[in-house]
Amino acid sequence: ARWPVYVVAGNSDWSRGRPDPEPEWRATGAVVLHNQSLPIARGEETVWIAGVADPHRRRDDLGAALASAPDRFGSAHRKRFVLLLAHSPDILLRPEAGRVDLILCGHTHGGQVALPGLGALWTHARAGRAWAQGVKRRGETVVVISRGAGTTRLSIRLGCPPEVSLLTLERPAEV
Repeated sequence: ARWPVYVVAGNSDWSRGRPDPEPEWRATGAVVLHNQSLPIARGEETVWIAGVADPHRRRDDLGAALASAPDRFGSAHRKRFVLLLAHSPDILLRPEAGRVDLILCGHTHGGQVALPGLGALWTHARAGRAWAQGVKRRGETVVVISRGAGTTRLSIRLGCPPEVSLLTLERPAEV
């Protein structure tokens, strides 16, 4: 692989009776981000990858996760980029989310049932139905909410097919 694999835990990973998945993930070589961030340097550029424990179950500490990442408004603004992995779009309810350039999350399964003109009927997220799926912007932050490939409780999907996303990050052209 060109880059390491980074993992954050979600609400189902913390379900009662399930073993802690983190040792197994680490055994595969994955880097588990538990309310922390790590720099990845490439030439003069640095991308910070932050990850939080599940915001839906309020296990996240976004302040701790971003503590070592530089602030967007610092002197090296053009040479820093912070990407946040969070299981749920509920991370948007944290004020520190505005410090992040890109948030990748899921949890909602797109609502599993979405109707034309209405969208997702239910998302199981406090962030609301508007954050059920897609690419959105909140201030300076881009948020990608994946529908994922699985389901929850009921194994149905209507109007929101499964998705596995492949994203390519590119530096914008100099202005």
